[in-house]
Amino acid sequence: MLKARFAFVTLCAIVVTGCEVPPPPNAVWVTIPSGDSIGAVAESLAAHDIVRSAERFERFARVNRRHLGVQAGTYPLRPRMPMGEVLATLRRGTHPVTPVTIRERATLAQVARRLERSLGVEAESILVAAHDTSLLKRVGSRGESLEGYLFPTQYYFPTEATAHELVRQMVDTFEARWMPHWGCRGTRSWCWPPSSRVRCHTRPIGRMCRRCITTDCSVACACRPIPR
Repeated sequence: MLKARFAFVTLCAIVVTGCEVPPPPNAVWVTIPSGDSIGAVAESLAAHDIVRSAERFERFARVNRRHLGVQAGTYPLRPRMPMGEVLATLRRGTHPVTPVTIRERATLAQVARRLERSLGVEAESILVAAHDTSLLKRVGSRGESLEGYLFPTQYYFPTEATAHELVRQMVDTFEARWMPHWGCRGTRSWCWPPSSRVRCHTRPIGRMCRRCITTDCSVACACRPIPR
């Protein structure tokens, strides 16, 4: 029984999309090129603040020649991870990922087309996933879709991820990075930092916020038609 549980945990760690365990929203993505020495790997990890000291990590990895098991790939890591956890992750390997940049002010339709071009996931399936009622309830959206809750940044999506997994990863990132001073979630008056133009979540498609008048939930966004 214990062996069976251990096997499942190991499989879950390796086959990320199969167990539906997305990378942490605050992940720092580090690429380990094929053929890199453990010294170069350690320097890269230190440069990304994953480990405190490149020299200490290299010495740690060379114990019992464990550094020979480090595999090339792009990994989601966390700042100041324990060295043992970092090394175990690099020795375990990772599934292929595809970098995709979601730009600020992109509409839901534009995001869907971008993911379709980059990952081959049908845009229509992205649109359907963006209407998931459980995710809408989780973020407190009063709209019919998750438009405005798909955080704009560069992602490293698993190449075989489903539409729902892609949308969930973007929503997870939004929740992890959302700041209270941006405004009030789930209402008309919140938006990205007030200096930016963002979509009003409770307004019809085709209108966009110029900015939030206030950030205390007392005044709705001022909207105007999107320029053609």
